[in-house]
Amino acid sequence: MPTGEDTQKVVKAAPEDLAKATRTIEIGGPPAKRIYDQMSLVALVLDEELRIVRFNAAAERALGKRFDQVLGRPCFDALPDLSEIADCRACERAIAMGIPTEVKDVEIYDHARGKRFTFDFQIDPIVGDNGKLAGVSMIGLDVTERFKLRKRLARHNEDLKTLHAVSNALRKTMDLEKAFVIIASALTSEAGGGYDKALILVCDQDREHLLGRVAVDSLGLDTAEGIWRSLTTHDGPLDKMLESAFPVLHRRWGALTEKVKRVKVPLDSPDSLMIHALRTGEPVTHETCSEQGLEHLHLHLHPTLAEHFPMTCFAAAPLKTDQDAIGVVIVDSSSRPRRFSPERLNMLKMFASQSAVGDVLITSAPYDDPEHGPQVLHFPVPMQAEGVSVLNDWHALGMRGTGSHTVRLDGVFVPDAAVVLKRPRGAFHPFWNVILTVAMPYIMAVYTGIAEKAAATALGAARAPEIQTAYDQW
Repeated sequence: MPTGEDTQKVVKAAPEDLAKATRTIEIGGPPAKRIYDQMSLVALVLDEELRIVRFNAAAERALGKRFDQVLGRPCFDALPDLSEIADCRACERAIAMGIPTEVKDVEIYDHARGKRFTFDFQIDPIVGDNGKLAGVSMIGLDVTERFKLRKRLARHNEDLKTLHAVSNALRKTMDLEKAFVIIASALTSEAGGGYDKALILVCDQDREHLLGRVAVDSLGLDTAEGIWRSLTTHDGPLDKMLESAFPVLHRRWGALTEKVKRVKVPLDSPDSLMIHALRTGEPVTHETCSEQGLEHLHLHLHPTLAEHFPMTCFAAAPLKTDQDAIGVVIVDSSSRPRRFSPERLNMLKMFASQSAVGDVLITSAPYDDPEHGPQVLHFPVPMQAEGVSVLNDWHALGMRGTGSHTVRLDGVFVPDAAVVLKRPRGAFHPFWNVILTVAMPYIMAVYTGIAEKAAATALGAARAPEIQTAYDQW
């Protein structure tokens, strides 16, 4: 090991140009290349044409490529997992402007382990010996756990917002049936979990049985606050209010609720998962059954509910008031999550006029674009496409001819080429100027025709030679 005196001699002997170029002195220790290869951070060096010229061992492990497979190749061709960096052109900006930049939350899929990891990348310009920009360095830090924690915190915040909204709605009603519908509809909304169905059973007065009370299914709504407002701003009974304000919901949820009300589970059932949740006061899911040794328990449901409530992916939780459990809430998420992606679509299109005879459905759906934020996509879907079905639920008196049934899209494939318009959600788009110009004449023609006929009828009656009134007859 060199002494301090030896070090001083080496420093004095080192050429100034070498010190400036390398920022190193030769006093022993590991070579720079060895340090680069063995550092735990993912590290790449690209030349000015974005070809990989250095690729350390950590990068090999994280990106699943050996150095001899990528050296000399264009970075984003050789490493498609870094497409997020390519899309935002961070390397090009660093070279063109000579300033460092960051790209956060880059997801990298580890094919060997079948897991996704999240990295933050720091991209710095590299200046060559001639003082010109010669490329960039990319240093990646594994922030997977921090990313998961941030998502959990965000989810908790959303849960708190939903819980706050539900509690505010519950404060406005003393009707127990309405309260059950508010709770169940919250669980089937996207904000409350987006479950396929929610089922509520409560104990009878003698605490001998669990009795079914309410069942709802998902409408694909972000929130159910519009339904809650209607339920809590009027004092009428639940059934009448749903029938007048939400006739489609009244039929759908009413049919499910009627089946649920036939369910009667004895509280002394030793093998009922619902009773287990009620007694222990703890939620149970299809995943925790095996973890807690509850494989022998099964859900007691009426046989007629088996088709509507398959329960392959479920959770059962006690429904509490203060500290006492008065019933059980069960949610089902057996089908695919009701979220839109550029390829598959799961949604309900309500009041789809002429859907009974139409060939093509022109519709739109929200899409959370990872780059541009919340968007709305507009596209056509053939009515004969796989997964498209008409629910035949339009029975409006005097308007049956419009055929405005609900159309269900279940896992419908929507190719990128079918998307004819992509616009920011919540902002006015110029295409509405065209749509309204074309659509409004069709709509107004109906009102105009009725008004003209009414005016002609009134004028004809006024011009009649004799108009006999009830007073004249008297």
